[in-house]
Amino acid sequence: MGIIAATTNMPSSKFVSPKNGDTIPANTNFTIQMAIQHLETGHFTNANENYFAAPQVVNSAGDIQGHSHVVIDPLTSLDQTTPTDPTKFVFFKGLNDVAQNGVLSAVVDGGLPAGAYRLASINTAANHQPALVAIAQHGALDDMIYFTVSDNGAAAGASGAGAAGAASSAASASTAASSAAATAAAGRGSRGGVSAASARSAHRAVLAGLRAARIFRERERRLHIVSTTNHASVLTAPAKHSQIPIAADPSTSSPSTASSPCTTRSS
Repeated sequence: MGIIAATTNMPSSKFVSPKNGDTIPANTNFTIQMAIQHLETGHFTNANENYFAAPQVVNSAGDIQGHSHVVIDPLTSLDQTTPTDPTKFVFFKGLNDVAQNGVLSAVVDGGLPAGAYRLASINTAANHQPALVAIAQHGALDDMIYFTVSDNGAAAGASGAGAAGAASSAASASTAASSAAATAAAGRGSRGGVSAASARSAHRAVLAGLRAARIFRERERRLHIVSTTNHASVLTAPAKHSQIPIAADPSTSSPSTASSPCTTRSS
């Protein structure tokens, strides 16, 4: 396994962008940024030739010499509880460069289709093995967030902010209708009757409440159809955001110069 990182040198990372819960535009370039510590980045080997083929190494300060990766998985929804399929990711990239001011970056060219996604890091030693540390009980060495990609900026979840607003409007209209009807009834009781104008006003308020409720239900139905269609396109359409690079000379295995097929991969 090699030299094991001490408890004072365990690596960890945190996504800077996108943040957990963010909503980003569909089919638009965006940049993944991840802060990392206690991992001397920029060290990687050719995975075609040296995958798991050498032990972990640390630098003079005790930090693991290695690199990181980011991977994006499609979800059915942000509250999905079923396990994902590790073979079905929509974006994968090895972060083989040296971190700039403690931050690693990767551009997702072309963005992603609308839907719900999970973004995770994979921090490794130079030969792509998971980072090995000195104790079993420790915090997560990687980070993971959940985000939404949307055509209109609305969050993909149970109903989203837009649906919540529609529900609120429908409820308000219904309340107004009830209030108007109650007012009309009270007037009838106190005067022994109700004017034609008051009756028409109450009737209009009731109709407005019913229309708002119908609009809300139709919007919910359309959101469900769009969400289902977008998810299907995510799972069936081939990812176009990256390509497998041509590997360097197979004889090359220097951690600082060899090309790695984990540089960029898509499903």
